[in-house]
Amino acid sequence: MINNTTLSLQKKRELFALNVKRIDRETLFQNNRKKMIQSNNNEVEVDKTLHLLNGAITIYNKKDIKNYFKQINDFNHFNQEQEVRLVQLIETLLKLKVEDDNSALHNECLNVLVKLSLFQNSSQELFNMLTILCKLMDKYNNHINQALSYQILDKILAFIGNISCNNGFISAFSANLIDILQYQIIYGQKRLLFQAIWALNNILYSIHNESALLNQILVKIGQSEIPQYLIQYVKKNENKLDKNQLIQIYWLYAELSQAIPFDFAQLQVKETDSQELQLIILFIYSNLTGQQIIPANCNVNQLFNMFPASNALIQRQLLVIIANLVLLTEIELEALKNLINYAFPICPIDTMFVLHNCQMKYNFQLSPNEKENILRIIDELQQDSLIQDLVKQLKLNN
Repeated sequence: MINNTTLSLQKKRELFALNVKRIDRETLFQNNRKKMIQSNNNEVEVDKTLHLLNGAITIYNKKDIKNYFKQINDFNHFNQEQEVRLVQLIETLLKLKVEDDNSALHNECLNVLVKLSLFQNSSQELFNMLTILCKLMDKYNNHINQALSYQILDKILAFIGNISCNNGFISAFSANLIDILQYQIIYGQKRLLFQAIWALNNILYSIHNESALLNQILVKIGQSEIPQYLIQYVKKNENKLDKNQLIQIYWLYAELSQAIPFDFAQLQVKETDSQELQLIILFIYSNLTGQQIIPANCNVNQLFNMFPASNALIQRQLLVIIANLVLLTEIELEALKNLINYAFPICPIDTMFVLHNCQMKYNFQLSPNEKENILRIIDELQQDSLIQDLVKQLKLNN
């Protein structure tokens, strides 16, 4: 069976994940990295304001603290030393007064933290804020004022989702983050649902190189209430959900399909779906068929019909799925032959998997002209190690 790693699709998957899951980075907040990096603040003014903020926190003058935070939030650039000092001041304030029902200060702290989390290179001090913010989430999840709770939790989720995309996040990862986001998805305010899913997806993406850890987390989520909860949520609200919301939910399904040998979502590719949604569903199909599971709504004829008009990335996923299906079910041999001849010049590596599996199952033979055409393409790709391994397996020279 073939999986996406075997086919060297990891890079494509990473690019797709970046395009899909970081949509909110530009739309949720007014300040983004590009604007901040391009701005040049007066470092003396930043240092002066940090000094005044430190004094206000020392004597706990709430009015001054709030004013100085507002001034700091107007700055669009901090050097590393300033960021560390600022985060340490916020940490001191929140640790001392995390139980204080002073949401105005919490709000100002979070405004600054969200802005800092948009930088790709975060300090260890900023990563350490995750522990404190998780405690703050507990506080506001049980807050009597729902409007206030929403405002604070929205920013905490934004911070988590942003910083999990940044270099070095793995050093700050803890299973507690997953527990908190699972709780938020199932029991939290419904208007925060997609912020929580977005943050969870970003965390899962951030640990994709840690295979054992990722698998452990995916199994944990798969065995929780989340899959069935989201399935029921989509059934109830499908007509109200926009494309980006569906992408967030389906991408979580796709992550889970890497480790959960069960077609719990039973998704179907629709012609009316965007290419992003089609690609995610096909990604799920490829993961499931790679685990010898035929998805309930996977229509083989539809997959063949999709191929000519699809873009290259979707075509590669289609070939992965069809190659796996060759070993799992009966497919018309003539249709497979036509696909191989059509697809080989477009996606040679992926098509060779289809050909290989056809030869394994059906002792599939090529005509002399077909063989010559394929060998010519292979000669052009001989330096690819994956091609070399496949050539050894194929019976092309017989």
